[in-house]
Amino acid sequence: MNKIYPLSGFAMFFGCFTLYAQVPPPTPEICVVTTNDTINKHVIVWEKTPGDNIAFYKMFRENSLGGFDVLDTVYREGPSEYIVQDSDPQKTLPSTYEISGVDSNGVESGMSAPHTPIGLTATINQTTYAVHCSWTQYGGVTPLKLRAWEGSTLSAMHLTMDSISRSDSWWEDITLDMAADTLYYMVEAMLPSTCTVGIGKVSTKNYNSTRSNKTGIPPPPVDPLSVAEVSLDQGMRLFPNPTTTGSWSLRLLNPAYQPAAIWLVDASGRIVDVIDHPQQATHQTYPLPGDVAAGMYKVVLHTLKGPVSLSLQIR
Repeated sequence: MNKIYPLSGFAMFFGCFTLYAQVPPPTPEICVVTTNDTINKHVIVWEKTPGDNIAFYKMFRENSLGGFDVLDTVYREGPSEYIVQDSDPQKTLPSTYEISGVDSNGVESGMSAPHTPIGLTATINQTTYAVHCSWTQYGGVTPLKLRAWEGSTLSAMHLTMDSISRSDSWWEDITLDMAADTLYYMVEAMLPSTCTVGIGKVSTKNYNSTRSNKTGIPPPPVDPLSVAEVSLDQGMRLFPNPTTTGSWSLRLLNPAYQPAAIWLVDASGRIVDVIDHPQQATHQTYPLPGDVAAGMYKVVLHTLKGPVSLSLQIR
């Protein structure tokens, strides 16, 4: 039932009476706005609160003047997710969304906090020929971390970077499939809590992340692994090189080039080892994977100044 509260009461010639006002239902909150990468549409997700007397929800999108227009209404009996059918994340910047709830008497709640999904673009770094991926930060909740996905087709993408700081807004890829017609990328932000969506009366769906649009770009004319070693004079040294000890060491003469992640890449471009968040030190030793074969490898260091590749021979 709706809550009612007396506003005032006073006596007139015809006796006493009391005025009542209806209290708006509690404001629903968006869990997350993500991109459905199968149909390439934005999806607004929220959780229903039992007993809030909300009969239906209103979906809003920010317009060019900074106000919000009603997109649609979703009745309580339906799923607590809404596909924005006219959204096109591949071609337009991400929009900001809000929702509200309306109770059975037509009284509307306040507007939820705004949420803005991630928008991703990819360009070619004209100096290193790396693919430069940059994105807008998710608005509405602070993620735990970011992850990067890549692939030579839209349907078969693989996780290529498992842990990117939530404060970062770009990442560069130098291990490219040069034979592909198009290189595709996507960024995923991991949520601090899981959002459970009601589908019908008993079924549920869980969201624990939000995804950007997928963006594609043709490979550069030159393999970035062939030019990355121009940065060797920035004060990075590998030793022993060749190595026969089952480990290798990195010496940094310039602390500004501390890596956030280190990859070991074989001659075919396959990543055979990943070191996330290595210890911040000017001299550090790392073990080699036990099954690594002898041969020439690239040690790719992802730094705030861009990726750097150094050759390492394993015997």
